[in-house]
Amino acid sequence: MGARRARRKTMRLGSRIRRLREQQEMTQGELVRRTGLQASYLSKVEHGLVLPGVENLDRIARAMGIALADVFVSNPWSGAGRAKRAEPEPRRKKRKH
Repeated sequence: MGARRARRKTMRLGSRIRRLREQQEMTQGELVRRTGLQASYLSKVEHGLVLPGVENLDRIARAMGIALADVFVSNPWSGAGRAKRAEPEPRRKKRKH
């Protein structure tokens, strides 16, 4: 992946995190308190300057009350775009020979 493309993806992710936080009327300070992450780090994430690792993304998602996967969908509260959980298949009885 080219550097420009990676930068755009990082910026989109940061913008999405900021938008999700603002939709919940949560301040950046509140998110800092809930995640335990540094304010400067969260600011860089939201401005697309830093790409957070999976562990930090999970901390951010949990602090906002959403699943990690929901950070990557347009509107996690709508249910649209969410992956549906596969129902387990019923067990089949073994045939006697």
